[in-house]
Amino acid sequence: MTDRRSRGALWLAGLAVLATRCATTQSGRETESPEVRAQVEQMRRIRWEQMANDGESAATSGDFTRAEQYLAAALQRGAPPERLLPRLLRVCINAHRYRAAVEYARPYLSEHEEAWSLRFLVASIHVGLNEPLTASRHLELVLRHNPNHADSEFLLGSLYRDDLQNLAVADQHFRRYLELAPDGEHAGAARAGLLRRVDEGAQETRAIEAAGGQGVLVTVSADAGATNGAVSASADGGVGGVVRGSDAARPR
Repeated sequence: MTDRRSRGALWLAGLAVLATRCATTQSGRETESPEVRAQVEQMRRIRWEQMANDGESAATSGDFTRAEQYLAAALQRGAPPERLLPRLLRVCINAHRYRAAVEYARPYLSEHEEAWSLRFLVASIHVGLNEPLTASRHLELVLRHNPNHADSEFLLGSLYRDDLQNLAVADQHFRRYLELAPDGEHAGAARAGLLRRVDEGAQETRAIEAAGGQGVLVTVSADAGATNGAVSASADGGVGGVVRGSDAARPR
């Protein structure tokens, strides 16, 4: 523990030295004593692996501020982002530094669309920040590179139902989640969010005339928490557009 604290103090002191050097260089008055040079050189000898380990230790002890500093420094030292970014983001989340977490991940994700695991974590943060559109874009990319990621399907279903106000699309994602994880953690909530066919027990149904043939109107079940929502469905089970409130009586 003492060694880790000493390294941390040395690192932070070295950062201060570097900041001072930068300022004096810009002003054209750089002077560097042997003591400063020795301190900078000693700081440079600390490997990123050690900085990362110290960051993990700090996080385990609950010192998330210092953990973030160590892990961010390890990244600057050349640590593989695919290995370290998930740890850094978890530290930021534990410290409630959600914006910082997103910013740390942004450069890497902009160059690595296929990094679906990290992207799902970032999407979840955007959900917590009440940014459903941004979250949904990330989740769509997750599914592009991992079509069997059940949690992304459930989260998209929840976003389309609760925030983006598209019950038909929400239904598709909930059904896909249930295909992938019929006994999954969110299976009950996904079933509650389904749009139900008449023969599946929807509480309110109404026959409507549709151009070119008969249609069937189906509603969200009461346990889904949206009793005013409805969706038109053709006789063969195709889903049409969402209708709400007084519009429910009109064919779509």
